[in-house]
Amino acid sequence: MQILLTINGEPHNVNVHAGELLRTTLRRLRYFSVKHGDETGESGADAVLLTRTPEDANSYRLVNSGVMLAAQADGVSIVTAEGLSGPRDSELHPLQEQFVQCGAIQCGFCTPAQLLAAKKLLDVNPKPSEREVREAIAGVLCRCTGYLKPVQAILRAAAQQRGEDLPPFDTNIVDVVEEGEWPTGDNLDPPEDDINPGIEPGGSDVQTRTRMAPVRIAPPKTAVVNRPNPRWTRSNWPRGGRSLPMSMEHARHVVLVVC
Repeated sequence: MQILLTINGEPHNVNVHAGELLRTTLRRLRYFSVKHGDETGESGADAVLLTRTPEDANSYRLVNSGVMLAAQADGVSIVTAEGLSGPRDSELHPLQEQFVQCGAIQCGFCTPAQLLAAKKLLDVNPKPSEREVREAIAGVLCRCTGYLKPVQAILRAAAQQRGEDLPPFDTNIVDVVEEGEWPTGDNLDPPEDDINPGIEPGGSDVQTRTRMAPVRIAPPKTAVVNRPNPRWTRSNWPRGGRSLPMSMEHARHVVLVVC
């Protein structure tokens, strides 16, 4: 079947099969910011902004494209991370800029969906609180950042869009150590000779002694290597055995009788 998708303002007539997911269609169209995170929509990495009324900027919803059929999206308008830009197309969106400035990108797998979730929030609420930011991106699982830097980036992007002056970053600059400044332990007092190792774990005169265990290589040994499994018959069945092997026909009759 053929469907019409408007993606980042560009119309696409696409042939899809009945069971094709919207995520698959978007990636076939080379919108690779839509990630394949899972099959149940739990990671949120495949989230996109979707609406049937693009003239209303607040009508976009954040949906997981991996749990939606492409046929269900016929006629909708979709925004992916490729569609984000600043005042000019060559510029980064404030969200993208602050994600870079704050170091909110690590592996980057969840970043496109986080950007879209943040865009949806700022379109509706230009001055969100930290709690509202955390709730907005809670549906996008991030295993790297712990959400600290993304939250900071979104709050700074919101302030930037409001035209406010951004506070400087809290940075700790470590100067290069000059020769002779790095502690080497040469100026420490020598240890006392009469220190008793002691036996109490909490004693002040206890010393820790470490000894490396010897390395031993013991290849696995088995008595049945390269030997076939024994084939038991009525003639060689071990004495004292509780039962004798039976044929499949015999076993079938036994099962029928028991049942």
